[in-house]
Amino acid sequence: MITTFQPYDVHYESAYDEMRHPLEYRLEKRELWLTSAITEDTFVQQAAWLSSLLDQSQEEPIKLFVHSPGGDVEQALSIASLFENCGCPIVSIAVGMVHSASLMIYMSGTLRLSYPNSFFLLHAMTYNSDGSVTENEEHSIYAKTMIEEGVRRLASKTKWQDRKWRSIYNGRAASKFLSMQKMIDAGVVHHVVSYPEIGVYADRLRHSLGGPP
Repeated sequence: MITTFQPYDVHYESAYDEMRHPLEYRLEKRELWLTSAITEDTFVQQAAWLSSLLDQSQEEPIKLFVHSPGGDVEQALSIASLFENCGCPIVSIAVGMVHSASLMIYMSGTLRLSYPNSFFLLHAMTYNSDGSVTENEEHSIYAKTMIEEGVRRLASKTKWQDRKWRSIYNGRAASKFLSMQKMIDAGVVHHVVSYPEIGVYADRLRHSLGGPP
């Protein structure tokens, strides 16, 4: 069952807006929110909402707010692919936790913003298996494939090279929180912003891509 939509930080503009369902209000403002652990249901949910917004416009940027502890790496990569290949500019905003696999989704943004108090956590990718030796070997190979795909995507969008990302996801570096400054220096975060500034950056992105004024 798809989890109930619970926006992390709602900024209503009128008393009328406060009476509306949060999801209806957010979609009208072209906002998507990832506020839970990543599962197959998350993929279904985000795909449905994204389809709705693309039906409205493929030129107006979509704002993707991320506050997630991470979760299923395969589903995170699949969700990231949805956003990367949707043909619409995506502005991703870190609003709290961007942990583990949720970084893959955050990185799908054409423009990546962050609230100043957001936290980024990186650690080795893991998998669980209670099957036979053969099944364990297959899962190990699959996990390595997921690691390489994640490393490739992250290295292609940041200043950190493959080796740096691989050392984290293969477990040769300790799990740790990374400072906002490190995320900026690495090219993970483009700008640190407050909520009112997000629309300004979204407008700049639309104009830079040749969208209507």
